[in-house]
Parts: sequence; structure tokens; C-alpha cells
Amino acid sequence: PLIAQALYYGLTDEDYRNDLRIWSHSRAREFTWDKTAAKALAAFAEARERGRPRDISQTVRYVPRRTMAFIAPLPDPEGGMGGLKTEMLLNLAKYYDLDLFVDAPAKISAYVASNFRVFSWQDISARRENYEVIMYELGKDPCYAGIYDLLQRHPGMVVLRDFFLGELVQHIARTNQGKGELLRVEMEYSHGSGLRRLFEQPAGANRAVDEYPCNRRVLDGATGIIVHTAAVRAWVRKFYPYGIAAPLTFIDPEQHPGQLAAEYALAIEMSTRQYVARHPSMLAAELGETLAPFAVPEHELASIAECILANRPKFRLVRILIDVTHTTCVDHRGGIQRVVRNLTEQLCHKKAPAWQAVPIRLVNGEIYESEAINGFTPAAIAERQEIGPEWHDVMLMLDAPWGHYNDFREIFPRIRARQGRIYVVIYDLLCVLCPQFFTADVPAMFDNWLAAAVLDSDGCICISRNVADELIHYIQARKLSYRKNLHIGYFHLGADVQVKPSEAAVRPAVEAWFAGKTTNVFLMVGTITQRKGHDFALDVFEKLWAAGADVKLAVAGKNWYYDEFIARMVEHGEYGRRLFWLDNPTDAEIDYCYSCAAALLYPSAAEGFGLPLVEAAAHGLPVICSDIPVFREVAREFATYFSLDDAQQLADILSTWSGRPAHPDAGRMPRLSWAQSAEQVIDMIIYDKWYKILP
Repeated sequence: PLIAQALYYGLTDEDYRNDLRIWSHSRAREFTWDKTAAKALAAFAEARERGRPRDISQTVRYVPRRTMAFIAPLPDPEGGMGGLKTEMLLNLAKYYDLDLFVDAPAKISAYVASNFRVFSWQDISARRENYEVIMYELGKDPCYAGIYDLLQRHPGMVVLRDFFLGELVQHIARTNQGKGELLRVEMEYSHGSGLRRLFEQPAGANRAVDEYPCNRRVLDGATGIIVHTAAVRAWVRKFYPYGIAAPLTFIDPEQHPGQLAAEYALAIEMSTRQYVARHPSMLAAELGETLAPFAVPEHELASIAECILANRPKFRLVRILIDVTHTTCVDHRGGIQRVVRNLTEQLCHKKAPAWQAVPIRLVNGEIYESEAINGFTPAAIAERQEIGPEWHDVMLMLDAPWGHYNDFREIFPRIRARQGRIYVVIYDLLCVLCPQFFTADVPAMFDNWLAAAVLDSDGCICISRNVADELIHYIQARKLSYRKNLHIGYFHLGADVQVKPSEAAVRPAVEAWFAGKTTNVFLMVGTITQRKGHDFALDVFEKLWAAGADVKLAVAGKNWYYDEFIARMVEHGEYGRRLFWLDNPTDAEIDYCYSCAAALLYPSAAEGFGLPLVEAAAHGLPVICSDIPVFREVAREFATYFSLDDAQQLADILSTWSGRPAHPDAGRMPRLSWAQSAEQVIDMIIYDKWYKILP
């Protein structure tokens, strides 16, 4: 209103405008270049005086002043700390009772020694309890090698001169006996096991140093990070998309040492571990100012502050909650259950620096931790305590979740409320792509589940690239709604059959079938269901038997609603002579069959992966399989293929098998252990290595 009134008078009152003209001329004489220059010179003089080095005892004492150990190398050959660094430290001493720890204290200059107590790096272990704050300077140059080791033992604030520390780690690996693998270990810690392939290439280590920061252990071990390069934030987002443990502060180094020291002090005090957790009274004071209009009593402010601090999320290992609900209740010993058992065992037994896996069950709408005793088996799973979602949890829907998925959907919002993520494992899309193999109600049930899964999940993890491509095509063709930036990835299953001591026995009848290694017993492994091609195989063998061929067929697998074939098999005239059925086989019995059969026969019409392919390959057992895309992905050129449209082609292969001079070498088929398979899953959900992203 006052401004509006003045404008009104200026526009309407001639006398008022004349007064303004007279006053403006008088006022203008107050601003001259001489006066401007004098003020500038005075400001320069004041700044020079403020920045003049002086004895620590004469600095301003701020209360309270905490004790600090500042640990850095001596870059100055004259024993100085470097001009800017010395000035900054003198100003930082206004805020902290500061001692210096250097690599060569005997070489320190008299000027630095007169202002600080100086110790050797090696003294910090003995004197650690004397300091409330430890601050390091760290970069990629070899002079920082000792600091890299100290930081692991005594966490503290880090002034990070260089974000890429690969050169430093490589130097430590080359110059320290027993640490030759340090670079590879630290690269995998920082960026996942996927870099292992890079190290196997010529000059791969040098490429890794150039392309990756190799600094995760520093970022995880620091109580706070100060950087002088603004680009660091972009690098953090690129290499560590899920964030880092320590608070990160950018401070412009091109400023007065006094201002620089003040910003250092503020960064230290604002560090989550060094400031908030130590000063609940300061938080209560800030709350008092914010809530002043409401006249909140002081004792209530203190209680509110304590509650805020108690509930503030703290950095912890990422917890991977693995759904094993279905398998722990009913283990059909099928392919999915074997994946669940083996992957869960590998993930839960692995000691990882950034995550921990917990098998969980859903019981009455709540999640409970399950504990594996003497191996991961349903009989050995005991319900433990109820566990609630925690910050940054990862929910991994590993089990076949159709029956209880809607119950889990009530848990998902609680996971997301704590910035958690949800991933679902997709084993195949056979129910909707090959509906002829399922009962009429199953395709619609699967379609409803899949539509919910892609809408609820941050990512879908498929068991082959073929399934991943089918999933993407199905989502787009059906125009399914999905979560923005849906991540699609895939991994391959493990080939090592895990035989537990309690299940090591093999039934005598099984041993009698083979009587050692055979040349004419062809083995089928897998759940007995229509799409697996058991009828097709038996048709071919009937032709061969009618022609007088000396071949046998062994079927290992549990019946899955395919009673017609079971009746045909057990009532067959060759059953028990040249046709065998091992119902509900144990892992030990499957392992035995692989070691004795002449070849694996896999005439499946559709699969998500084809686990028996790699299991047979692990035993060096030749593979004869149908020519379908996923088998080409898994077995490549190391299998003998036949068309399901040409039964005679398979008959010719089987009848001449023992007389063939050579077979494709299944032993060369690419395959993973279950431990490596688990690493591929971790690379996706922890290290963000995905196949494709749907925007």
C-alpha cells in the first residue's frame, strides 16, 4: 500500500515530483568512484587480516569445540600442507580442537608444527578414542595408499579429491604382497560380479580402472563425503542408482579459506551420523521454532525429537525378502521348486557386504522369517518371528505365486512406503502362449496374475532371454498396464544338482535299470505333463521296438495331471523290461540317472528354460532335444536337435546313436553353478544390470 501511495503521488502531485528531483541530485553526490574505491580497499584489507595465519591459541573459541583428527599425506616437499590447505586448516581449528596425522611427521614444516599437534598415521589406532571426528583426505595418487587402509579400520569424514579410485587400488594391489587380487575384489564389490568377465579380457583390468570408480568401499565406510567437483552427483546416480550410505556434500574450493572451513564444519555437523544422532537437543530447538504458534511444552518437544530420531531410517544392508511360501508348504519337486530351493540356499548362505537374504512365508496376511535347518527342505522349515517391512527392503517373488499373490498385494504398499522395491520371477508364459496344454480355467488365471504382477513390480526377472522377449511382446500385444520404467531382465539356471546327505540313497530298482553306464538307455527328466512330449517319445520307441532296435526309455518325473499317459505307460507290454518310470525322484536319483544314461531325451514342445539340458551337460551326458528357440539359447550347438513334426527323424537318431562316431559335446555347453545363477539375480536387483526397460 505504501508503494502504491507513493506512485500515486508521483503521478498526480507536481510539487511532490519537484521535491523528488531536488532530493535525487543531492543524493547522487553521495555516490562517487573515490568512495567506492575506498570501500573496496577497506574490504580487501579486512579480508587480508581475516586470512592472516595466526597461532591457534589466538583463534576464536567456539563452544562446544569437538576434537578432530585430520589425516592427510604431505604433498609439499618442504614439509608444508600446501598453502590453501594450511590456511583452511587454521580456520577449521576455530571450530574443532584439531590434530594432524601425516605420513612423515618428521618432515613437517616448523610453521605447521607451531600451529598443530602432529602425529604419524600409525598413531591413530592408539589415539582413536581421543577424537570425536576423524577426517581424511583421499585421492587416486599413490601417496594416499596408507589412508585407504586406515579408512577401513577407522571410519570418518572423507574429502574425496578424486571420485575414480581405481588407480590407487591398482597401485596397492601391485605393491603389497598378498593383495594381488585386490583390484578385482574391490571392482566386484563396487560394481557387481558382472565385471569378472571384463577382467578375463586382455587389458581388462586397465579398462576397468578407466571406466569404473571402484570406490564403493570408501563410500560405504565414510561417515560423510565432501567433494570439490559438481559432476560427482551425476556419477553417483550413474554408478550407484540406489544411492550411497554416506551424506554427500559439494563444496566449491575456489573461495576464501575461512569460508571454506566454515562449509567443511557445516558438512561435518550435518552428516547424519555425526550431527543428528549426537544433537537431539538441537532438533528439539528447531521444532520449538517451527511449532512456536502452537505453544508446545518444552518437555513434549524433547519427546517428539527423540521419536523422530528413533524412527529415522538408518543405513543398513539391503534386505532381500525371498518368498518361499508355496515350496515350504507343498514341494512338488518340480523345476520351479528346485529353482526356489537352490537359489534361496545360495542367496541366504552368501555373506555379502551390501545385502542380506531372508526366506519368508506369508501366514495370515503377515510375513514370517523361515529358517532352513540341515538344508532347504519343506520338512526343515520352521516358522520364526513375524517380521515387518524395513527401509529399502527388496521383495523377491521367487516362488510360484498364483495361489497367494493377492494376499501379498496387501504387503506391497507397506514395502513401498519404506522406499522398498518389488521384483517378480517369471518362469514362462506357457499358460497363455500354449493354452492347449492346460485346463480351460488356467490361461485366464495366469493372465490376471501377470497383469497384476507387471503393474505391481519394479522389475520382472525371467529365467531365459527367450522368456524375457516373450514377456515384452505379450505386454505390448495385450496392451497391459505396467509400472513406469518396468525393468526386464533374465538369468540362467544352475547346473549343479545339490544332493543332500539325507537323500543320498538310490532305490535298488533304479540301480538295476542301468547296472552301470549304458549305451542304450535314453533318459527323460521332468514333470510328466502333456507338453513335455512323453506320448511323442513313446510313439517313437514303439516303432523302434517293433523294428527290433535294442533301445530303452527311462522316465524320471512326477505325474502332473497326465493320467492318460501314466495309464498307457504302466500298462504297456514293455513296462519293466525296456520302459521304466521313476516316480517322484530325489536329487540323488536324478544325479545317478544322469551319470548312467546313454543320452538325455527332451522332446518338449515349450519350455521356459530346460533345466535338464544343463544338468545333463554338467555330467557330460549327450543331449537330444526338440528344436525350439529356448533350447537353442541354452544348448547352442552342443545338442542334437530334431523336429516335433518329424517322428522318423528322432527314430533315425535313436536307432543309430550307439554306432555314431561322435555326438555334439554337451560338456562344452555354457552353464552356471547355482552360486553363479544367484549372482546374476543379484546383479539385477542390487546392481541394476537389466536386459531392457519399458518406459
